[in-house]
Amino acid sequence: MNNHSSVSTMECKENHWYSLPPELRDDGIQLLEKAVSVCNRRLVSTNALSEKLPIQLDPYRRQIRFSGISGFLSLGPVFVTIRPKFMGENHWVSRLSNALVLSGGPGRMVILPGTLSAAWLTSRFVDPFARLFAQSLLKALESHPLLAYHRIKRELSFVRGRILLHKQLIKSPTRQHKVSCSFSEFTNNNEYIHLLRWAVIEFQRLARARETQLALKAALDRLPQVESSDSFRFPTLRPLPPGMSIYREPFELAQELLRARRRSVSTTRSDKRICGVIAIMHECYEAMVSYLYRRISSRIGIKTQAQSTWEFVKRSGPGLGYRSRYVRPDDILYCSESMRPILVSDSKYVGRIGTEAQTKKHKLDAGNFYQVVCSCMSAGTRAGLIVQPFTEDLDEKVPQFERWETSVGFQKGVISIGVLRLDFRVLNSPNGLRLLEQQLETGVRNMSVLPEGI
Repeated sequence: MNNHSSVSTMECKENHWYSLPPELRDDGIQLLEKAVSVCNRRLVSTNALSEKLPIQLDPYRRQIRFSGISGFLSLGPVFVTIRPKFMGENHWVSRLSNALVLSGGPGRMVILPGTLSAAWLTSRFVDPFARLFAQSLLKALESHPLLAYHRIKRELSFVRGRILLHKQLIKSPTRQHKVSCSFSEFTNNNEYIHLLRWAVIEFQRLARARETQLALKAALDRLPQVESSDSFRFPTLRPLPPGMSIYREPFELAQELLRARRRSVSTTRSDKRICGVIAIMHECYEAMVSYLYRRISSRIGIKTQAQSTWEFVKRSGPGLGYRSRYVRPDDILYCSESMRPILVSDSKYVGRIGTEAQTKKHKLDAGNFYQVVCSCMSAGTRAGLIVQPFTEDLDEKVPQFERWETSVGFQKGVISIGVLRLDFRVLNSPNGLRLLEQQLETGVRNMSVLPEGI
């Protein structure tokens, strides 16, 4: 028996070094090195520096670390679950899944080949995919129905398409007035609708978030009523019909679910399979904060825009390269009436994660403040807000909001910068989303940028 035939399990927290399981021997470490290399190439470009790679393996010290990613990974002889740095040990999978739902799901996740299996289907990580599937399907259904040509053979009182002579000739005299025809027509009772209805029902069974269930029910109500479908009877589906590209995203997610369901009942199994569902945490965090801004915007009388570009400096004469340089803050808040920028917001997935040595690499540094000040100057506002997560190992006495100011005034005065720490420990409570909104709204109000009376 190979000494790496069994799989070792590790529970890790991102940005910490962990010792490899003692039962892992030299051949197992070699397999692990190959798996780590494959995963890193999938997650980032191959020319990234080793200290910036998401998975860092030190085979000589027998240690491994995961930076900026969370989820679960099967790396050959080692199965790893990676907890985000700002989520506690209890219920972190459900909290991360809820956070991914808010951030848009798969757009901020990486699915390694061969991942979607029974383990994935029974985990809370299925919720972001179900939510994205329902939203994209509803958007497509509101545009136009999903129709496809079907070849139909039917007896008609008139000639349509081509006559089926072999059937017409063997008819009894009492049925000669009917013509056996073969023709094509558009219909919504097609294999695509069957697949989408099956996927909605399957996602309803798997998803747990209330908002996801509501979106799935709305999608099922909009789909045409057809006979129930069995996933194992679906043939290899043709590409979508011309003009139906708006259905591409829900169609591909439904196919992925179909492949996952078929693999989940397969008897083949390999302990050396490389697979995983990984959340890219800084992208998820930025998208989640933008989503919260959109949620509170109408309530506090503002409008928001994400990832807008503002010119910062421009060259006055000839030179090399582009004439201008730009800043792109994560979110900008505007006054609803005048559309004047009132606050620049930047989301930073940084925060204390453990020892003081680690804190030096994962805290707000001068560069974070440079970026906000430059964005404020470009947008013409004197208020900025940095939104970072409240990490689990911070003392409860640490303030949730801090206020900073530039030491030197500019043409329009001193620029004020707030630092808000969002506490995601509330995310798994029944009104967790509302509590997160209140935290962000309080941070905006503390910057004193809202009109009087709001």
